[in-house]
Amino acid sequence: MKRISIPTTIALLALLHAAPAANTDSDITVKDLGNNQYELTLHTSTTINILEAQRELAPTARKTCAGKIANLGRYAFDIKEPLVSNKVKTTSLILTQTIRRGSETPPTIAQTTSASDGWKPSVTDQSEVENQTYRYYGFKDAGNYAAAYAMFDDSMKESTHFDSWASHAQSQNTKAGRVLKRQVVKITWYKDPPSAAEPGIYAAADFPGQFENDPIYCGYLGWHRGADGKYRMVREEENFIDKDSIAKMGQTEVKALAAKFGCLMPQMSEPG
Repeated sequence: MKRISIPTTIALLALLHAAPAANTDSDITVKDLGNNQYELTLHTSTTINILEAQRELAPTARKTCAGKIANLGRYAFDIKEPLVSNKVKTTSLILTQTIRRGSETPPTIAQTTSASDGWKPSVTDQSEVENQTYRYYGFKDAGNYAAAYAMFDDSMKESTHFDSWASHAQSQNTKAGRVLKRQVVKITWYKDPPSAAEPGIYAAADFPGQFENDPIYCGYLGWHRGADGKYRMVREEENFIDKDSIAKMGQTEVKALAAKFGCLMPQMSEPG
C-alpha cells in the first residue's frame, strides 16, 4: 500500500452545495493542525474515486469551517485490494484531505516567468492554473470526457474533434489502468509569446505521474488566460512508458527513454 500526496482537483465550495453522497461503510476523523488548517481522513469501502470521496467529506468540511470559506489543500490516498478467504478482492480507500478555513495561501510549487516587462503571475493566477490542471484530469480519469473537453480553448476545439479525442482518451485510460499519481511540479509563465496564436498570458503546468500499467508517465498542459480572466487549455502533452516495454529494456535504456520524454524516474509504487 503506497501513500500518494497531490494537490486537490476541485473547489470545495462546489462540493459543499452538492447533494450528500450515500454513506454505507465510511468513517471520518478530523485533526486540528492549527493556523486554521484541518486534516480530514476518510476510511471507506464505498468508492475508490477521489472526487466521490471528496464529496463525501464535504458535509464534515462545512461543519469544521463553521460558516467560513473552505479551501481544499493537498490530499493523499491509499488504495488497498487485499485478498480474502474466498479470493474475492475487497477494495478500500483511505483519503486524507487538508482544508484551510478562510483566505487562500500561495501555492508552493515552482513558478518561473518569461516576461520582458517584469510581469509576474498573481497568487490567484498560480492557484487557478494548478487547480484547473487537476480539475481537467479529474474529469478525464473519471471518464467524463465531455466535461474535460469543455475546458478546451476554442482554438483547440477547432483542431480537435470531440469524438476522435474522446475515443483516444478512453482507449488510453483502459490501457493505462488506474491512475496512481499525478503531481504538478512546475508552472512556467509566458506573456505575449511570439509563437502564440494571440497575445496574452500563457502557462505550462508540468507534471510527472504513474498509472497502474504505465509506471513512467509525464507531460504538461498549456493554458491561456482569456479576456474574462478564465484559463482554458490550449495544449496537452502526455508521455507513457508501459510495464511491458520496461520489462524488455535494461535500466540504462529505460532511463534514457524517460529522459528523452522529460519524465522523472520515480520510486515505483506497487498496486495494492
